[in-house]
Amino acid sequence: MVPGMPALCMMLIVHLAAVGTLPPDTGSEKEEAAPVSYNQDIRPILSSKCFACHGPDSAARKAGLRLDNAEGAYRDRDGAAAVIPGDIEKSLLVGKILAEDPDDVMPPPESHKSLDDPERQILVRWIEQGAKYEPHWAWVPPLRVDPPTTSGNSMQQPIDAFIRARLEQEQLPWKPRADRETLIRRATFDLTGL
Repeated sequence: MVPGMPALCMMLIVHLAAVGTLPPDTGSEKEEAAPVSYNQDIRPILSSKCFACHGPDSAARKAGLRLDNAEGAYRDRDGAAAVIPGDIEKSLLVGKILAEDPDDVMPPPESHKSLDDPERQILVRWIEQGAKYEPHWAWVPPLRVDPPTTSGNSMQQPIDAFIRARLEQEQLPWKPRADRETLIRRATFDLTGL
């Protein structure tokens, strides 16, 4: 046996035991601090799991509940609402998605669209954070933004100023304009899909 090996093994065991008793780092502190975005986080969940029965199609809508817009979700339904911004205790949606009784849980088990735990947690956090609905990006009118001023003067189009500003921010060099042959080759690849 190598001298000092038993002591080394004992130290390793003690360190492993000490590390094993530490609570796992789940990152929940960072997660809770991060704001939940309707378009990024909530709309995909509701679209895939809820909109079939509670979406824009009035013929397929169940229980008269619409979750694809704020008016439908916040609407008073006999003294209660599916979503009450900032109040998870009174929001009916939270009670339904966290229910354990198959008769009460939403989406219903027979729909085969059950929410997993991370999806439930995101929905609850969204309601806690105010349940702010955001319009779909396609319906947001574009804003005109003036091009930034940059150190270079080789801009041929306004978009070049945005690109140059970002390159300067990242401390990357500005590349010269491609020659005609290269531009035609790139256009050909774009058109043929190569």
